[in-house]
Amino acid sequence: MNTFLNISEIRQVYVQQSNFVTLSNISYNEYEIGDLSIEQKLIHLFHELEKTVDAQYIVSERFYPNRMSEEFGYANNEYVNIVQVNKNFLNENHLPIDYVYSFSEDKLTVHLPDNINQEKAKKFVLFLIADYLHELISDEINLNHLVEFKQYPENNVTFFSENIDMMDIEQGFIKNPIIICLSNPFFTLSNSRLQNAAIYNPLRIENNDENHLKINNAIRNNELDGNNLIFQNVLDTGYSEIFQMTLSEVSILLVAILFSILVSVLASYYIVLTILLSRQKQVSVLKLLGYSFHQIYKDELFYFGLIYLFGMIELLVLERSLSSLVMYAVLTFIDFAIIFYLVIKYEKKNIVHILKGAD
Repeated sequence: MNTFLNISEIRQVYVQQSNFVTLSNISYNEYEIGDLSIEQKLIHLFHELEKTVDAQYIVSERFYPNRMSEEFGYANNEYVNIVQVNKNFLNENHLPIDYVYSFSEDKLTVHLPDNINQEKAKKFVLFLIADYLHELISDEINLNHLVEFKQYPENNVTFFSENIDMMDIEQGFIKNPIIICLSNPFFTLSNSRLQNAAIYNPLRIENNDENHLKINNAIRNNELDGNNLIFQNVLDTGYSEIFQMTLSEVSILLVAILFSILVSVLASYYIVLTILLSRQKQVSVLKLLGYSFHQIYKDELFYFGLIYLFGMIELLVLERSLSSLVMYAVLTFIDFAIIFYLVIKYEKKNIVHILKGAD
C-alpha cells in the first residue's frame, strides 16, 4: 500500500511537470562557440525572467564526499543531498527554512539541517562552492567572508528533486537537504547551468501564453533572438518516459491490491463456510438451547482474533504506515462482515430445517 501511494505521488509530480517549461535549445554560430558573452547574456536573461515571470531555479545533487576525499571525514556510503535554489523556488515550494533573510547581496546563505554533522558539512560545502565563487574572492575577501551558514530543524517535508538522475534514489524525492540560496551576485559564470541539456536544465517557468510573450521579450532584450532559444514543456524533455513507467506501475499495483483483497475475501468466505458446515447440527442445537453467540463460537473467535493480532503486529514492526493500517482495518472489517453474514444466514437456515424435522 505504501508503494502504491508513493508511486501515485510520483505520478502527480510528473503531471505537474507539464505545467512548466525549461530552456531546451540554444544555437551558436561559429564565432560564439566558447564565447563567455553568450553565457553572460543567459544569466542576464534569467535575472529578467526571475522578475517578469517568476522563473524558478533548482539544482539537486547527491554527493558521496568520501569518494572525493577522505579528508572530509565521511564514511564510504555516507552521502549528502545538496540543492541550489533561487528565491522564487522557495516561495513556491515553501521549504521549512527562514528564507526571508537568505538572499543577501553580500553573503551566500547555506542552510544545514540540524540532524547532520555541522563541521563536516561546512567543510564539504566550502570545498564545493569554492570553484564557482573564485570570481568573487580577492586578497581582501576570502571564502569564509562570503558564506553564512544557518541551521534548520530536521523535518519530514519532502520535495521533488527535479533531477532525473535521482529517480532511482527514493523516487526522486529528498528531505532535509543542504540548501544553498543563490542570490544574484552569487549566480556566476562558473555555477550557471543554464546551458545544460533540456532534461538537466534547472530553469522552471510556468507554462502559459502570457509568460511565453514575456520570455520572447526577454530574449530580444538580451540580444539572444539570433540563438534560436526554445522553451519546452518539462514533461516532454525526458520525464514522459518515466511518467509512462509510473502509470504502468500504478496499474500493476492496483490490480495486485484488488487481487489481494479478492483472495482475502474468498479465503474468509470458504473458511467460515467450512466451519459452519462441519458444526451445522451442533450450532443449531446450541442456538435452540439459548447459548449466546460468544459461547457458541468462542474457539473460532479466539483463533481469528490471533490471526488478526499477528497481522497487526507484523504491520507495526515492518511497515509503521498509517495507510497500511487503514487497508488492514478495511480488510478485517470485510472479513467480520462476511463472518456475521454467513453465521446469521446459516443459523436461520439450519433452525428452520430442524423445526421441520429435516436431517
